Amino acid sequence: MTMETQATGAAWLSRLRDMPPSWRFAGTAALLVLLGLAATAGNPLIVAALAAAAAIFTLAALRPRWMLWATVLTTVLVPSYIRLGVPGLPMVPASLAVTTLLAAALILESFLGRAGPPCGPDGRRLGRAFIAFGALTIVSMMDAKTTFAGSVTWWVKAFVAPSMLCLIILRLLKGTDDLDRLFKVMMTGCLIAVFYAIGEFTTSKNVLLTIFMRRSEDDLDEWPVEAAEHFTRYDAIHRVSSVFIGPIEFGALLSMVYPYCLLKLIYAGSPRARLGWGAAAALMVAGIALSVSRGPIVAVVLCTVLLAVIVKPLRRYVAYGCVVGAIAIAAAWPWLGDKLEQRALDRDNVTLRFKLLEIAAHMALDHPLLGVGFGNYAKYRTETIQRHQISVIHEPWAERVQTADNTYMHLAAECGVIGVTAVIGVFALFFLLAVRLYRQYPPVAARGLILASAVGATAFLINGLTMTVYDSYVMPVMMSVFFAALMILDRDAPRPAR
Repeated sequence: MTMETQATGAAWLSRLRDMPPSWRFAGTAALLVLLGLAATAGNPLIVAALAAAAAIFTLAALRPRWMLWATVLTTVLVPSYIRLGVPGLPMVPASLAVTTLLAAALILESFLGRAGPPCGPDGRRLGRAFIAFGALTIVSMMDAKTTFAGSVTWWVKAFVAPSMLCLIILRLLKGTDDLDRLFKVMMTGCLIAVFYAIGEFTTSKNVLLTIFMRRSEDDLDEWPVEAAEHFTRYDAIHRVSSVFIGPIEFGALLSMVYPYCLLKLIYAGSPRARLGWGAAAALMVAGIALSVSRGPIVAVVLCTVLLAVIVKPLRRYVAYGCVVGAIAIAAAWPWLGDKLEQRALDRDNVTLRFKLLEIAAHMALDHPLLGVGFGNYAKYRTETIQRHQISVIHEPWAERVQTADNTYMHLAAECGVIGVTAVIGVFALFFLLAVRLYRQYPPVAARGLILASAVGATAFLINGLTMTVYDSYVMPVMMSVFFAALMILDRDAPRPAR
């Protein structure tokens, strides 16, 4: 055994000895319970799952920040269609399983008297608004067609998982340095996903999607598989999905993280660092371009323009990027021009979206106050088409798509005018907090984090025009990072003396 290994082991033993006796007792009791369950289960898969859960729980208790970085990387890099769990119970995305174990360790720790600092006043107000929205979605689900596999699953994706990650970040991180590490971890995961996407584009194969994506009972009418086959065009350009379910989700997440890379150009301390951050931003844009998704492309363009207007030093770099991008497009046009033109002129996709908006609009008008219930759009879709005699002869997939492909119309259909108003209130508080913090903090790195969060949230909202963001597991969870960032900066902001 080397001296380094002995020192590491001694450090871990010292940390265990320094824990309160009640914490050690709780950990030992939890381990004994898990061992007892494993011994009586008789199923090797259950034994393996419980052993893995015990190991993750122990690491979460001893090194919670390590587990937070692992949770963020897992959320970005492990596809949400790869699910974990104990046989016989509902399977969950891998990152949600890790997040739950980390949250359990922190909750137990808080009960033992080691709670972290609270939110600031504006952060608490923002958190209460989001909780109110979550409660409203529960009220809307008081409907005869609400099911566990449908509505409750959507609620977990849109509210429970983001709330858990936000609370974990609030408990574990303090100040701009911790937040900067968090954003760097998120960016690192996105860059790895971009490199995988480049390999997918060059080979036109997505190994993960081929191996793990399966037609599940929860996917009504098996839309993801059959629709992909229906919309395949001869000689059309390959749209990458990387480690995500589809190209739109991949491009949308990159557009949310991209502002952080661009803003780091301003705060980089050396030309080499600026070159590195410029390359990271360029890779993000390349990944979005390879997704060939209109919403993320529009989002990255508008966010770039917005940042160039707010941050004057960025204008020079944006101009350089536009020149390099124009040269790259001109060089690639002989090979990809026809395919890109075919994608741009694809009328079937546009007419389908208009038909989905029509269905959602009629559904919202039929149930104006609280909608049909959170997660119930698919259950009322056929009924709405028949009641209003909506013609779907030329867009047959409109009867089978599970979302309105527009967050705001989908939310209006499921939660009515009250739900839409609640969401507007949440984001109004978010952006008001961002403006106040931007004015309060001096022009240093904190301002970059504030802008990265606010403009990343803007990209989230822009992408909502072409997708139902809370149908995606990853999008709301990553949005919670921006919420937590502003809440931490509000909590740690210097207060004026009285």
